[in-house]
Amino acid sequence: MDEHLKGAGTLPFAGFVTSDLQWVAGFSGYKDAAGFDAVLADAEKSPLLQAKPETAKKLDALLAQAGKAAEKSDWKGVFAATKAAADLKGRSPAREKLAELVAKARAWADGEMTKQLDAVKGGGDRSAARAELKKVSTAFAGEPEAKESDAGMKAIDKLTTIEGLAADLQVAAREKAKKDFAGTRWTALFEKAADAK
Repeated sequence: MDEHLKGAGTLPFAGFVTSDLQWVAGFSGYKDAAGFDAVLADAEKSPLLQAKPETAKKLDALLAQAGKAAEKSDWKGVFAATKAAADLKGRSPAREKLAELVAKARAWADGEMTKQLDAVKGGGDRSAARAELKKVSTAFAGEPEAKESDAGMKAIDKLTTIEGLAADLQVAAREKAKKDFAGTRWTALFEKAADAK
């Protein structure tokens, strides 16, 4: 800032730099919204923010790896490539495409969990639903979807336990289960008794 804002004497002092501290843009003193927006627009256009050629090649290779994984529904591979890309610095079109693959993976997991929820609510095979949720959990290890799939397996087990209780105890048990699973899709399992166990 001493080099790029020579003689600046009015607060605030603002500097935008790359992760390796190369100057991108900055200013000293008051900026109205339009002025501040202009500084940000200039910073966004800086070629210093782009990935270096060797990094861009690595990102492209990771995108290719993630694309092959997505074709096989190997979501674990998609997340591994995305995490490796996050460790690299600089902007690249490959990052947007990686984000699209991650969104595709998350949409798949959401659809699978919804399908298993609907199956159990409709009296479907609970063991099969648990097995499918286990696949989601394994494929999304370390991701929020794994946690939600694990919650789904626990909810199925809890529902089975509740249905084994005396009829007069089931209402209170269902209400408690709804609280235990609050904030998840799995509360729907405890709204009413399913037809099958």
